[in-house]
Amino acid sequence: MRPSAALSISVLALSAALAGCGNDTADPAATDAPAPAETSAAAESTTVQTPSTETASATPSTGGAETSGERNERAVTAIATAEAELNGTAVAIDHDQRTDTWEVEVRVGDQTSEVQLDAAGTAVTGVTDEENLDDDDAAELDAAQISLTEALEIAFGEADGELDDADITDEDDRIVYQVSLDQADNSEIEVLLQVTDGQVLEVRNDD
Repeated sequence: MRPSAALSISVLALSAALAGCGNDTADPAATDAPAPAETSAAAESTTVQTPSTETASATPSTGGAETSGERNERAVTAIATAEAELNGTAVAIDHDQRTDTWEVEVRVGDQTSEVQLDAAGTAVTGVTDEENLDDDDAAELDAAQISLTEALEIAFGEADGELDDADITDEDDRIVYQVSLDQADNSEIEVLLQVTDGQVLEVRNDD
């Protein structure tokens, strides 16, 4: 009987020792605790790497060489400015390539004056003395039923180029608007239009 009791006591002691070892094992929850900190660090890193929206919204420069359309628009502006200056009707325009300025001939009654304007066509820089129209010149101007501006707009749509000059003239016994356009190769194109309705009569190279 004594050996059996001793054996039972040994088994119980061994069971207790094993149970104690099980209680000393690290808590799984404690092992996983750093995981939230790692997730937070990753999120913080993502936020720092987000590209700035200010750079993306920068407006590109629009600078560049002037096109023929821009110069032609300045010509139309110059005509309007000159007409307003003298309260008259523009009958001719000339572009001075050396100074990039404009000269617009304006009719007031039976007289004409030349208005000088800056490159933009918005500022008057000078006005010549009035000159009386003779009968022939007055008859040519009287024949016009469309304005100089309207004639230019038609010519610009008919041929490319930068305005050199335009006026009303007698061409082969026809009263016409003659519009000269400079080309990139230094040649010139002339567009002839009827002064009554703006019909294009001829487009030719002027060598």
